[in-house]
Amino acid sequence: MKAPNPIPLILLIFLLVFGCRNRSDLSSRQIERLADMQADVASGSRHLVEHDASARADWAALQLKLEDARGELDRRRDQLHADQQAFVRSQAVAPVVAEAILRIGTTLVCLSPLAVFAWFVLRTRETPEDRQLSEVLIEDWLDRQPPAPKPKLLGTTIKRLPGLKLRN
Repeated sequence: MKAPNPIPLILLIFLLVFGCRNRSDLSSRQIERLADMQADVASGSRHLVEHDASARADWAALQLKLEDARGELDRRRDQLHADQQAFVRSQAVAPVVAEAILRIGTTLVCLSPLAVFAWFVLRTRETPEDRQLSEVLIEDWLDRQPPAPKPKLLGTTIKRLPGLKLRN
């Protein structure tokens, strides 16, 4: 049989002897670095938790503002809808009112001459003095007029028309 190779065994002993001494030095440095790193991680975690809490509070405040804004928009939308309905109702009534005003105005315009005539008739009542005055004025006017021409006989006019015969 072959004898085992002594090189791996020598390397193992060499590593064990020299590795243990340096290992203790490295371990203390690594432990310090690990402690520093752990402190940094803890500090970072605290800052992260604080910032997270702050962000959550900001988020909650923003959500409240958003809900308030939505409520305001809903109120305005409802008000706009009510205004639109009132406008539609007023537009439906306006033509009816306009037509009524036009008809009443036309009726008043048509009846106004009749009302003026009735006012004059009711206001002017004839008295006996007014009748005598009217007769005197009419007679005076007739006296001033030139005498009317005498009418021609109807028969002579008819004789002149061709094709007509007179009855005697």
